[in-house]
Amino acid sequence: MAVYHPRPSRGRWWLAGIGAAVVALGLWLVGQGLALRPDDAARPVLFLAGFSTAASSLLLFVPWAWFPSMRYELDDEHLSLRCGPVRYTIRLADVTCVSRRDLALSLWSAMRVPGFALGEVPYAGVGTVNMCSTRALRDIVLVETPRARYGLTPAATEDFLRDLEARLGGVRRAHARG
Repeated sequence: MAVYHPRPSRGRWWLAGIGAAVVALGLWLVGQGLALRPDDAARPVLFLAGFSTAASSLLLFVPWAWFPSMRYELDDEHLSLRCGPVRYTIRLADVTCVSRRDLALSLWSAMRVPGFALGEVPYAGVGTVNMCSTRALRDIVLVETPRARYGLTPAATEDFLRDLEARLGGVRRAHARG
C-alpha cells in the first residue's frame, strides 16, 4: 500500500484563528453580562449567548485536531481518503475519470475554510464533491465514480497520479485543467 500525504496548508491555523475569535466573542458577551446590574433582564441572556457561543466554537477545534491525520492510501483495489474519523473508500474498479482542475465556489456553505475542505462540498458546474483536501478551490485532483466525486490534494501530485493511473489500467486521466 502506498500512502500519500496532502499538500502543506495553513488551513489548520485558519480553523484555530476562527475558533479563537468565536471564543473571544463569547467571552466578550459574558463580560457584557457581568457589567450589567444583577437585576437587569438582559444579564442572563448575555450569559447564555456568551457561553453557548464560546462552547460552539469548540466544534472548530475538532477538525483542527484531525488535520494532521489527513492522508490518501492507495492499494491495488482501493483508494482511501482519510482525515480523523472521516473516511472515503473508493473501489478502483468504479473510477471513471481522474482530472486535475480548479473548482468554482457555490453559494451553499460547507466545511470549507482557506486551506481546508472536508466532507460534502457543493461546487458550481461540478455538483457535490466529497472533499478531503488542504485546498478548497485550486489544483484539486478530482476522482469520479458513477455515484460520487472525490477531491484531494496530494503533495506529490504527479507521483500520485502516475501510481493511480498504473493501478487503474484502462481509465485515462482527463488532461484539461479548469
